[in-house]
Amino acid sequence: MRKNRKPPKFLADHMNGEIAKWLRILGFDCLYPEINLNDREIVEICEKEDRILLTRDRELHSLALKKGLKSVLIKSNNLIDKFREIYSTINLNDYLEYITPRCTLCNTPLKLTDPKDIAQETNPPLYEDIKKRYKRVYYCENCGKLYWEGTHWSNISKTITKIKRLGKSTKNSENIA
Repeated sequence: MRKNRKPPKFLADHMNGEIAKWLRILGFDCLYPEINLNDREIVEICEKEDRILLTRDRELHSLALKKGLKSVLIKSNNLIDKFREIYSTINLNDYLEYITPRCTLCNTPLKLTDPKDIAQETNPPLYEDIKKRYKRVYYCENCGKLYWEGTHWSNISKTITKIKRLGKSTKNSENIA
């Protein structure tokens, strides 16, 4: 990636919560509106904030394209196949080494810190055994969510590796409809 380029920002509509969560884990700014917005409101947000729309709704996809916006029509049901569709339009790997993970709940960039340095309450609570076992945790200063590389980390890591492999086979990045 050219360092002066900003990573793309996304808006995942209400049918794409799984994609929003994984884009945030990877470090991408991905809005996932908690309220149902109508198509016009979604398009306005994408236009105003220069976001790429991720949708399963053909009409919404078409409306976004008519407005000259970037949009990816998600057709797959499998997570890796959904990312294959995104990678067919933009190689996310171009940005991964320059961004940090985001909170899966509120989309705020996470802070990597020593758990002993966290003073406020967290979600889940910062138990003593976590403080003892982990030298670093990811912490959301906005909502208090806490993340650490526990037993579930190997599954997360395997999924991230599969997603990144898609970028290595991407021939035509930045070909967004």
